[in-house]
Amino acid sequence: MAKSTSSEPPKSTAGDLVHTVTRAGLRSLPVVGGAAAELFNAVVCPLEKRFDGWQESVGERLNNWNLIIEYQLTILSPMTISSTP
Repeated sequence: MAKSTSSEPPKSTAGDLVHTVTRAGLRSLPVVGGAAAELFNAVVCPLEKRFDGWQESVGERLNNWNLIIEYQLTILSPMTISSTP
């Protein structure tokens, strides 16, 4: 799955609507409908996959910012301490 570079969460698409309608149709089948819908959802869930990719991307960017801030603090802390009278 390609990682999102946007800070905006993914939006629903027409494919997501088709997925939802198909899942609802499967659920309406007597006896096996619930199981069939769950299997379908486990195999094909486009919005959830995009959302997972987006979350991972945001998490990586936050981690990178955290590393930058920690690095800057380790450099700036000794300078600040040594420059005080």
